[in-house]
Amino acid sequence: NQLELNNVRFVGFKNGVLLNNAYNTLGTNLHFADCERAEHDIRSHGSVFTNTTISFCKKGFEIRSNGVNLVGYNTSNCNIGLHVAAGNNIITNLNLETTKEGEAQLLIGDTTGIKVDGNVFTGVIISAPYLKAIKWLKTAGQSVFVGGSALSTNFEIVEGSTATNLNLGFIGNLPTTITKKL
Repeated sequence: NQLELNNVRFVGFKNGVLLNNAYNTLGTNLHFADCERAEHDIRSHGSVFTNTTISFCKKGFEIRSNGVNLVGYNTSNCNIGLHVAAGNNIITNLNLETTKEGEAQLLIGDTTGIKVDGNVFTGVIISAPYLKAIKWLKTAGQSVFVGGSALSTNFEIVEGSTATNLNLGFIGNLPTTITKKL
């Protein structure tokens, strides 16, 4: 509990950081490059990561904890920028940019498990020209998007998903079938 990581660079790992039952972890100024997956957490609720940069990884963070707070999360040329597979997380100033093919830059939900509800995305920028910006998986529930834009209009909603989005100022044509403007 309460692990602190400050000013650390992870290069070429299968998993840059793997957290299990690491409640309230604090990560500041972390950089990941050329990793299979930058970070994976499970049961590491209440963790906070600020000023994270990820480049040329197959997958950025895979969040499977609740109450995680990402502030200033930036990816460049990753196949998947961020995977949020748990609920009640707050992601602020999210910037996902790529020209690499992948499942999507932002994955919400999972293929198994409980519904993923209550995630709030503020200041999201997704630049993935001609590629998938966001994919809502089967367990995706309600998410809130506040501000930002997607420069890719390719989205996917997996069959059987009960995803809904609340949109307050997000520009980028989120799928109208699952989005309500506030």
